[in-house]
Amino acid sequence: MNLKAGYYQQDITPPVGITMPVSFDRTGKGWRLQGIHDPLYAKALVVNDGETTLALVATDLVNMSKEVVKSIRELVEAECGIPAKNIMVSSTHTHSSASTRGRHDSPVNAVQCQKIAGAVVLAAENLEEVTLQVGKGHENRVIYNRRKHIPGGVVTLMGREEQYQSSIDMYYSRMGLKREEVPGVPEDPRPLDGPIDDEVTVVTLLKSDGLPLAHMMNFSCHPVILSLLDRFISADWVGAATRLVEQATKAPCMFFQGCSGNIRPFYKESTFAEVVRVGNAIGGAALQAIAIQKPVETGAMPVLAKESIFIERLLKEGPTDLASAEKLLAEKQTAFDFKNMDENKLNAEERRRLYYDISFLNRRITQIKRANEASETIPATSEEEFQVVKVGPIGFMCLPGEWFVEFGLQLKAAQVFPVTIPVTLTQGGTYNPTQSEADLGGYESSVSRMKAGEGERAIAEVLLLARKLTN
Repeated sequence: MNLKAGYYQQDITPPVGITMPVSFDRTGKGWRLQGIHDPLYAKALVVNDGETTLALVATDLVNMSKEVVKSIRELVEAECGIPAKNIMVSSTHTHSSASTRGRHDSPVNAVQCQKIAGAVVLAAENLEEVTLQVGKGHENRVIYNRRKHIPGGVVTLMGREEQYQSSIDMYYSRMGLKREEVPGVPEDPRPLDGPIDDEVTVVTLLKSDGLPLAHMMNFSCHPVILSLLDRFISADWVGAATRLVEQATKAPCMFFQGCSGNIRPFYKESTFAEVVRVGNAIGGAALQAIAIQKPVETGAMPVLAKESIFIERLLKEGPTDLASAEKLLAEKQTAFDFKNMDENKLNAEERRRLYYDISFLNRRITQIKRANEASETIPATSEEEFQVVKVGPIGFMCLPGEWFVEFGLQLKAAQVFPVTIPVTLTQGGTYNPTQSEADLGGYESSVSRMKAGEGERAIAEVLLLARKLTN
């Protein structure tokens, strides 16, 4: 059976010069964006095997809420008939884009939804016969696992390389300790520990004339070099990497973010020049993958298939009323108080546990107050959608939120499909650390809403779902 595909991309760069909602704004007032380094795009690929039509969408956004994704799907189905359940929408997770979390009908989100949906509709109107090729490259020089295991816990190494030492000093300072007081702390945080995934996978759809219709690139790394520090919009290194591929092959390139929850790029300063340097390294690995690509057979019908599962996931447990939360917080703060250190005699690990308990309770109190204002209750679970999309021998494992790289490596190692592509940030969600890393604390574990172990449970369900498509 012949496979047909259509591609379209649409500029979704938000306006600058006015105040916009951004993910890093803690005031709720937004930031006034000053300019544009490079544009943001919604890139849509629609595939059809004669029986099933699927849409794969990649957007240069930091994340999208469930409501926004639902609105995009409904718009597409109304306009061109692709079933909403057959549409996968993901974010590249660039930290230099406006936020599209929250209500789908807010002024910013309403326009974004229409543009993203429009890209899918126009892709569906231009289907042509294609064949598939797949290749893999590798790039390990510009990425690292940002969680450094140190005595007493884990420090999340963010920012420039020169800031790693001060990050460790700051970690112990927050615990009320001095670095030199804790035995076993390394003088230099390098070599960094923790796994990475250096695989750059590229799927190319070739037209009947042998020229590429589009490429799909997959890699695992946070696009955080700029993070709106200069208030300029950018697709970050993802934009630089895809542009390099597009310029070299004269064909558009989509990017699907892998399991990058604990993976960052090495960079010396937060400049667009560093964005280009890192992006060119990863894009260069993608071009190497394209150079060694081999054709893949789509196999017997159905060529295309998709399954979804909605998992009721357990959230972190804690007090649900304000009085209990404030009482517990006061007790933890008393135990943690630096003035009581000589009396309490807490070691680094005990202080670390108290520190993250206090952080959780402060966030829980804010959550309770908001729930009370809205006459709502604190939920114990969150229903999240997981998708598996099969395109011939290629399996796209689609996960909501941010996932530690260990889970991506696990999905690939399972070898349910000849080619496995983990895709994260498909809607909403939160950080998903492994259970062992969640127990050690650190930034990702502290801000995650999920109970420890929920990541492992969800991945097991996704693998069952994937095997259903291959049987």
